[in-house]
Amino acid sequence: MLLKTWRGIALVLAALALTMESAHVLELPQKMQYDAQMYASVLVETLQSPSQEHGEQQRLVRAQG
Repeated sequence: MLLKTWRGIALVLAALALTMESAHVLELPQKMQYDAQMYASVLVETLQSPSQEHGEQQRLVRAQG
């Protein structure tokens, strides 16, 4: 019985460790120490996809030229 309990706990912990959501939860304590401006900057960079970054760079190039 004890072995089954530990096996179940280990399985749940392994599943949590492998999920993307838990990665964000593990990053949260460090991010909570950022000031508001830096947190917003990191949040935008984290949520922005590579295609959006490319589009933003193209828009900036057109605005400068």
